[in-house]
Amino acid sequence: FNYSDPSTGSTAVVETATVAADTISLYVGTRSFPGSTLGAGGPGSVGWSIGATGFPSQSPIAIDNAETLSEQGLSRGAGPHVGTASGVWNWSGYTDNYSIDFGIYSGSLSLDNDASTYWHYNHETPVASGTNDLYSVALHEIIHAIGLGTSESWNDLASGTTWNGAEVLALTGSGANLVSGGHIANNTMSIRISDGEEQEVLMDSNITVGTRKELTLLDLAFLRDIGYDTVTPTFPPDFDGDNDVDGSDLAIWKAGYGVNSMGDTNEDGDTDGADFLRWQQEYSGPLLVATATTIPEPNTTILYLAAWILLPKILARSRNGCSVRVRSSSL
Repeated sequence: FNYSDPSTGSTAVVETATVAADTISLYVGTRSFPGSTLGAGGPGSVGWSIGATGFPSQSPIAIDNAETLSEQGLSRGAGPHVGTASGVWNWSGYTDNYSIDFGIYSGSLSLDNDASTYWHYNHETPVASGTNDLYSVALHEIIHAIGLGTSESWNDLASGTTWNGAEVLALTGSGANLVSGGHIANNTMSIRISDGEEQEVLMDSNITVGTRKELTLLDLAFLRDIGYDTVTPTFPPDFDGDNDVDGSDLAIWKAGYGVNSMGDTNEDGDTDGADFLRWQQEYSGPLLVATATTIPEPNTTILYLAAWILLPKILARSRNGCSVRVRSSSL
C-alpha cells in the first residue's frame, strides 16, 4: 500500500497493512507549500508484485485467480473506485495481462506550515481577519483524501466541466459547468447543512481569507455520486443555537415559513407546519400564556395563540494531490 507522506510529499510504502471494515486510515502532517496554496490531499494507492514457482505454462491461470481474489479484497465492497493496478506477466513466453481495481483504504492530507500562512485554529470561534481557517482547509483536504476529485469514480462521472452523477443532477437539475478538474466549479453556491444558510461549496478550489466553509448539500450529493452514503443528523428545533427551544426559535421558524429551510426540522427542504409541530413538542422555554379576548358579535370568547417556528440547524485536488487555494490566498 502506498500513500503520499504528508511531511515530504514523497511516496511512503506500507508493506503489510490491515485495515478494518468501514475504516479509512488518514495520514496527516505539515510542510511548506509555494505561493497561496494552503494544503493538499489525496487517497492512497496499491502496489503489486508477482512471484511464482511451478510450471510456466500454468502461470496465466494462477495470475487470473490471484487477480480475482486481490480485487475482491482491495475493492472494499463499497465506496469509490480509486484506481487500477495493471501490468503484464511474462514467464518463459507465457504471458498474461492483469488489472486490479482498488477502493479507498487510506489517504493523506498536508497543511502549509511556512511563515506566509496565518492560521485560525479554533473551529468554534469566528475566523479572525487576515487568517486562514484551519477547519475549512482540513475538511476540504479530508474530502479529497477519501476520493472526491481524486478517484476513478470521479473521473468516470466528469466530462469536461459537466457532471453526470444522478445525485447531483437530482439536486441541481443540470450538471453543466459544475466541475473544474478535481473540484466543484468556483463560486458555486449551495445550502450549508449546519444551519440552512446559503454558502459557497466546500469543494471548489479556493476560500476567502478570514472566512469559514462547511459542508453543503451539494458537497454531500457529490460524495453520494462517487459511492458514499451520507447521513445528515437531525437536531432539535434550536434554530438560534442557544441550547434551548423557545420563543426565539419560533421567531426564526416564522421568518423561514414558506420562504426557506431555516426552520426545517425533518429534512424535507422547507419550513412548514410539520416543523412547527416539532418545535411545539420540544419547547423548553417559559410557559406560553394565551390571552382571551371577548368578541362582541357573535357573543363568544375565542382564545388566540399565534405560533411560529423556524428551520433547524443540521450537520452530518488532481489525483493523490489536489490542492486548495485561498482567494487572494489559496486553499
